[in-house]
Amino acid sequence: ALAVENNNGLFSVYPNPSTCLFNMNYIISQHAKALVYDVNGKQVATFTLNALQQQAQIELSQLAAGMYKLHVVNEDKIVYETILILNQ
Repeated sequence: ALAVENNNGLFSVYPNPSTCLFNMNYIISQHAKALVYDVNGKQVATFTLNALQQQAQIELSQLAAGMYKLHVVNEDKIVYETILILNQ
């Protein structure tokens, strides 16, 4: 199993908090996935991150306001950041 560690600069996410749209900047060598989990640990969204672009927008308007964990999963590790969705 891959180790899950706090984000150490692999990616940034902003604005945080946001009502539904988050921008991501990341540095990865291979394509990766961004996975969003709710407070109960249930995966609620998945996005593909393109290694060549180094940025992405993730749109989470389908989710209720609250705290979520954004995991970036690449070939050798999982890093996460806590994000906060505000009421729209």
